[in-house]
Amino acid sequence: MNHKSLLLSVIVFAAFHGARGADANGPAQHWTASLQAETSGKYAEAINELRAYDQQGGDPFFTAERSGWLNYLAGNYSVAEQAYARAKQIQPTALNPLLGLLSVAQAQKDARKIERAAEDILRAEPTNYRAQAALAALHFANKDYRRSASDYNRLLTTYPDDADAMSGEAWSAFYLGLHRDASETFRRLLSINASYPYAKQGLDLSIGKMTENRFGFSQ
Repeated sequence: MNHKSLLLSVIVFAAFHGARGADANGPAQHWTASLQAETSGKYAEAINELRAYDQQGGDPFFTAERSGWLNYLAGNYSVAEQAYARAKQIQPTALNPLLGLLSVAQAQKDARKIERAAEDILRAEPTNYRAQAALAALHFANKDYRRSASDYNRLLTTYPDDADAMSGEAWSAFYLGLHRDASETFRRLLSINASYPYAKQGLDLSIGKMTENRFGFSQ
């Protein structure tokens, strides 16, 4: 090979690998720009940079999942829901798309979607904190205290030091008329957080009901 041919080969090699390097950096630079825009609260700009990432050959799962997140932040809940569903379809074993769907459902205040999303998460990860807490809060808000008591009890099995779960279990027990159980849980809660909202009131009410029942004033 003469010097001219060698030089030409070097130029072609450098151009080829330079193009590959540019292609590789193309998606990454748009991903970084999207992250920076999100940090500044510029969600529309972050979404546009994500589109550029996708057009530059970015990973479809990353695109779908991040699209769900950014549209959730922007309040575009129907778009976010579709994006998370697409991410779930691309990678069925991934947990984050399911958590994203739960966040969207909670933002929409859609009880049916919250329950479905939480149950999907628990099928994949039976001890997931967010899903358990979401179901418990939903059932409590619906005044289904028997189910909420069961939910909070299940949550405390895995997270026995969780103050919110203790409060939820105590109030569920109170509304079920289980005043002794409620008072014991309120006391336990107050032993680690003396100023937890309404815990002292809950304890006083539970003790008051126990006293009324003892002397036959009321049920």
